[in-house]
Amino acid sequence: MQTGFDEGERNEYNQIEAASKPWSLRDDGWVVDGQDQLLVWVPSDLQPYTRRPPNDSIIPRGYGFELDFGGVNMGDQWAECYRA
Repeated sequence: MQTGFDEGERNEYNQIEAASKPWSLRDDGWVVDGQDQLLVWVPSDLQPYTRRPPNDSIIPRGYGFELDFGGVNMGDQWAECYRA
């Protein structure tokens, strides 16, 4: 597919796009995007402390943690995590 982006630009675009999209935490611990695609799994003991958008102000800053999808390899770029 021709997008007008080279590989580096496409990966950077995907990272920015992924970081800005809404996500939710399912009861089974999986964080999913708006299309119900699995992003990351959060252990059950950490789920109550996971700051969820758009209500990330419910848990005061300094308590809990935020998921930051900036700089991650999403979609077709996931294999880039394992480059030697």
